[in-house]
Amino acid sequence: MNIAQRRSLGITNTLSYQVAIVARSHRKRAEDLLSEIGLHTGQEMTLLALWDGKDVSQSELAARLCVQKATVTVALRSMEREGLVSREKDPDDQRVTRVRATPKFLALGEGVRNAWARLDAETTAGLSAEERKLFGALLEKVATNLQEN
Repeated sequence: MNIAQRRSLGITNTLSYQVAIVARSHRKRAEDLLSEIGLHTGQEMTLLALWDGKDVSQSELAARLCVQKATVTVALRSMEREGLVSREKDPDDQRVTRVRATPKFLALGEGVRNAWARLDAETTAGLSAEERKLFGALLEKVATNLQEN
């Protein structure tokens, strides 16, 4: 569907359309920045979820990331091959798999912090400090609205 077709549907002037465009552009830029340190979008969220260095069950990790268990399983397979996480069966319950960030993964924390700082700066370029604060508060409200539905 081209822009003329979208305009004819009357959706290009909706907030939802604008959010979708911003989200897509933001994700693409995040992917570019994270790829510079060897990560893919989403892996940084896994790093944050495992930041304390403790192991968690795959089910708990899926809940922390707000994704399906199967999604976590697929992602962890590649992350394990890359040496970013380790997985092992829970000694008390062999049905449960425990996940832990490796030192290699934890070492990427500073790179993730820097990538996000760059992304924040690029995302809010041209906004005043007050506008950035308001923008953050509004995004928080929007996220809450969407999580409640």
